[in-house]
Amino acid sequence: ASEANPSKTSVAAGETEAELKDALLSTKIRLVLVEKMGGDGFKIGTDVANGMVTLSFDADFADARRVEAGRIVKGIEGVTKVVTVTKT
Repeated sequence: ASEANPSKTSVAAGETEAELKDALLSTKIRLVLVEKMGGDGFKIGTDVANGMVTLSFDADFADARRVEAGRIVKGIEGVTKVVTVTKT
C-alpha cells in the first residue's frame, strides 16, 4: 500500500524524534540537578522544548540556588537555552 501523503509521515516522524530527544534531555536534566543540588533538585520544575529548557521555582527558592541550577543546566549537552520562572 502506498502512502497517500509521504511528506506528512516525514513531518510526524520528525516531530516524534524531537519529542523523544526532549524527553531524554529532560530526564538527564532531572538526574543532573538532583546529583549536583541534592534535595533542592527535586523542587525544580523542568520543561524542555527543542532543547530550550524552562526551570520553574517556588517563590521562596533561594536566588543563589536558582543561578546555580541555571548554570548547571546550561552545561548539559543538548541544551540550547535556559529560562527561569517563578511558579505562581
